[in-house]
Amino acid sequence: MQEDGAPEPPRGINGVLGGGKTTEEVAAEKSPIVEAASIFGFVFVLAGLTFGAVNPDYVESIAKSQSKCVEGKIVNGYRTQCNPDGTFMRDR
Repeated sequence: MQEDGAPEPPRGINGVLGGGKTTEEVAAEKSPIVEAASIFGFVFVLAGLTFGAVNPDYVESIAKSQSKCVEGKIVNGYRTQCNPDGTFMRDR
């Protein structure tokens, strides 16, 4: 049985590994700016994934514009042909 005056056991990573903070120490270190940035980052990534899922053709066009043409490579059963500037001669 624990005594009433006993300190609260540490939570998280073991103290030997650099952790071992009590709940009060962890609560004192929380920053509202860090929490707001974390929420903003989560919403931004979720919005990007949702946009990509709803507009796959737009994402595909971005990927195609970033790709380089390789002369003679076979894609979807067709041999690719390139323009002198490195873009695809025709879209399939």
